[in-house]
Amino acid sequence: MSKVGHLAPLLVLALAGSAVACRSPVVSEAKAQGPAAPAEVVMKVDTATAATKTVPRTIKLRGTLEANRHSDVASDAAGKVAQTFVERGALVKKGAVLARLDVTNAALTAQQAKADKESAETDAALAADELARTERLVTSGAIGDAELVRARARKSAAEQRVQAAGARSALSAKTVGDGLVRAPFDGLVADRWVDEGEWVAPSARVATVLDVSTLRLKLFVPEAAALAVKEGQDVRFSVSSEPGRTFTGRVRYVGPQLHAASRELVVEAVVENAERTLKPGGFATAHLALGERPSVVVPASALRKVSAGSRVFVLRDGKLEDRVCEVLETESNGAEAYVLAGVKEGERVVVKPTTEMHDGLRAE
Repeated sequence: MSKVGHLAPLLVLALAGSAVACRSPVVSEAKAQGPAAPAEVVMKVDTATAATKTVPRTIKLRGTLEANRHSDVASDAAGKVAQTFVERGALVKKGAVLARLDVTNAALTAQQAKADKESAETDAALAADELARTERLVTSGAIGDAELVRARARKSAAEQRVQAAGARSALSAKTVGDGLVRAPFDGLVADRWVDEGEWVAPSARVATVLDVSTLRLKLFVPEAAALAVKEGQDVRFSVSSEPGRTFTGRVRYVGPQLHAASRELVVEAVVENAERTLKPGGFATAHLALGERPSVVVPASALRKVSAGSRVFVLRDGKLEDRVCEVLETESNGAEAYVLAGVKEGERVVVKPTTEMHDGLRAE
């Protein structure tokens, strides 16, 4: 074998080692760098720009509906109940008879009083005739002035007896009339408290009549808003018995002072109830209009209700900011929300936020 032949295998090994040596640094560098980091996620969101509007300023209140007039109709006479004419829920007119008492004794007394009055009137007429004769005799000189004085006294006493008898007769007649217990105004009978055969005394409660054609909505206004409540302000309210329906009233009576215990002002609004849809005694949730005020307006769908109130996502510098906001408790068209704090005019709020969103998330 030649010398060149002996060197060939050595040359091949040298070249292979050189190639391995050249590749080793590249492989080590790739291993040192590790896998490539994923790109940061940017969420696509729908936003709306907050704007400032003048909105109604209202306050949410609790209230109670009451009858405009409430009367526990009493008896003016004593006697046994002879007959009743109404039941609970009956519609009555002013002057309608609710119950009749047995006033037989009062009727007999009235007859006697009437007879006494007629007798007194007869005596007074005789005294007047006697006075006339006496005056003629005195004029003719047949009798002295003393008889004239006595005749005048007798006539005056007879006239007074007529007045007294007339008063007793009128009182007896009234007692007979009081045997009919009548409704004091148009209304509905809420309760009847007596039955036939019961004995009632004067001032005893016979029936309760309510005037429900007009109701009073009694509202309890907190001290902070007491000075803003004025007569003539509008009230909108709802009741649980008529879900989805809104009723209206107007403030007519404003209390002169705050209650010492609750620090609330009692206000009454008048509510027309000609169809008798609303019932006295019901609870109401009311919104009392107090004028207007500027407010930041955002879509109602941007709000998230939480236990502490409301929150909203604001898109700022490419990231979401989770903010607490104070919402004005007032009536709106349902599509907008009035924000008092937490969002400024011109800021972009996320519409219809999802559960994947969180504070600090990149978005556009």
